[in-house]
Amino acid sequence: QGGSRSGRPVRNHRSLPMSLHVALFFFWQAAARASCPTTGLGLVQTRKIGSKVSLGVDLLSGTGVLVGAASRLATHVASDANMPQTVDDASAMVSLIKDFMKGKGANASSHLNDNGRHELTEVFGILNESVTNMLNSTAVDQARVYADLEELMQCRVTQQSTMAGKLTALNGARENHTACRKIESNKAAEKQVARALYEKLVASIPEPPVCQQYKPDIPSVEKYFDSQWNGVKKWYEDYTPAFEEKHRADAAASQALQRQSAQCDALQTLWEQEYCSYAGDLSTSCAVHDNCQQRRQTIYRTTVSKVKQSEKNRKALFKSIRTIICHLQVVLGTHSSKNATKGHNQCVDLTGNHNVSSLDISCPAVPRQRSCSTSGFTRSPCDASWIRDELTPLLPKSVTAARCSRCTWETPKPTPSPTPSPTPAPTPSTTPSPPQLTAVFSRGCVKNIQQAVTRRIDVHCRKNAFSCGSGRHQVDDAMCQLNAELTQVRACFVDRCWTKNAWTCSAWGKESTYFGWANIVCKLSP
Repeated sequence: QGGSRSGRPVRNHRSLPMSLHVALFFFWQAAARASCPTTGLGLVQTRKIGSKVSLGVDLLSGTGVLVGAASRLATHVASDANMPQTVDDASAMVSLIKDFMKGKGANASSHLNDNGRHELTEVFGILNESVTNMLNSTAVDQARVYADLEELMQCRVTQQSTMAGKLTALNGARENHTACRKIESNKAAEKQVARALYEKLVASIPEPPVCQQYKPDIPSVEKYFDSQWNGVKKWYEDYTPAFEEKHRADAAASQALQRQSAQCDALQTLWEQEYCSYAGDLSTSCAVHDNCQQRRQTIYRTTVSKVKQSEKNRKALFKSIRTIICHLQVVLGTHSSKNATKGHNQCVDLTGNHNVSSLDISCPAVPRQRSCSTSGFTRSPCDASWIRDELTPLLPKSVTAARCSRCTWETPKPTPSPTPSPTPAPTPSTTPSPPQLTAVFSRGCVKNIQQAVTRRIDVHCRKNAFSCGSGRHQVDDAMCQLNAELTQVRACFVDRCWTKNAWTCSAWGKESTYFGWANIVCKLSP
């Protein structure tokens, strides 16, 4: 042919060694396939008909084509584009070099002119750059594997960090409630001791003497206020100090317990609300975690599969390019062996034996999937098992817990539809009888009352209405109190020397009693 496919003049092929002929032949095929993919022969195809291919001037387009083909090969290596075809091309070139250059390269470099040597040196540099690019691609793939693995591990870290602050708040609320209930238990024990001492004193006080008849004259009044003559006054003076001491201690212990219980009830509500919030957030975060872990595992496995295939192709290509570089070193006279034949024979062994460990990529196994469990947070504070496990051990026998908190995420059980029943014959309506309130007061003020009640009332029995100073109740006041629903009563008492309206009350019920300075029995029937 009079010219090359690239338009460059064809050099006299007799000035080039056989090794360069083969190299040029390969890269001419690469250039032809790039410019005319429908007519250019692939290297594997060319190798199969190699015995029929002439390496004469009609197939050689000069070392310039070699530079172009090497550049295209380097571009594919740098971008990892069409890696399987690139590996086939390089392997085919090595096979051709093995077939045609073995034993034919003696003194090959002496036949190179300056331009040929320059262009082969350029090819040598391009291929060496390709080796560097493959090492860089290996580093990039390794970083990609580790990055995807880190993303997978981050699913668990994110879930834990999301819930860490919420768990701290939950544990803090639980600890505050527990500490409060412990103090409450101490207060309950103190109240029990104060009440026992109070009851012991009350049991030891004898009945007061018979009250002397009162006469409204000076001698009689003087005697009436004389403790030696008036036994009731002396009885009152003898037992009042001890009574008031125990009475105040009992009242103070009761009030202290009430205040502590109110504080604990508030902390109980706060703790239960924190629990409900945490349990709901935990369920959501676990769903996000499981989705994240499943998605990132799929991504990681895909990355490992692609990277391992790239590693396999890259190692095969690496061996082939190193072999081609070795043959070029022999041709250029830069090989360690100055005997060309021996040098080419050494290059042939590189394809199978070259160490490619520098291209290894570490792909750790997929970490074992760690489930995000919500098993410890499925109960509600209103469940019997919750109350049994979390509240009952903390409560003194005389103390009742606050009303439990319902969680917003609780799903109430569906109420079954009622079965329609035949409509009964109308029954004449009857007005129920109002409840009967019985109030019995003794020891101090004495009064018995029994009456029907149709509205909320307080029944009082008062005695000793004289001042104990500013801000005091000013009268010994016993009371039966009826609730607004007219369903329960309770017995209450306040001493005249206590703070105004500082009532001490027994529990609500159909019957309620109080025994102290005044004995009170309140009963509601039916």
